[in-house]
Amino acid sequence: MKPNIQFAEFADISAKLEIKLGLITKVEDVAKSKLMKLTVDFGDGAVKACLTNIKANFAEPQALVGYKMLFVTNLEPVEMKGILSECMIMPGTGFGKGPLILTCNGEIGTSII
Repeated sequence: MKPNIQFAEFADISAKLEIKLGLITKVEDVAKSKLMKLTVDFGDGAVKACLTNIKANFAEPQALVGYKMLFVTNLEPVEMKGILSECMIMPGTGFGKGPLILTCNGEIGTSII
């Protein structure tokens, strides 16, 4: 486990983050890399690209299409392999077995923080 943090520190961090529920609508392989590109719908026409390195943990990455998951949506966009990534997926840790995919019910675009 990680060490405890003070509530004020958490409040400061969470005040800066925007975490929303998004629907994965498309999964694409990024050639010659460990990455895959997710197209994520956050409702009201807000669609963002998310590059992630969780590809190796899925025999069929396309199975992620249709999942509702949590994403950090207010990160500065970053370019990787010539592709702009506009958000970050929030998978859990699968106890040494790679990422644990946490799905959520709810309306896409719902703000968590």
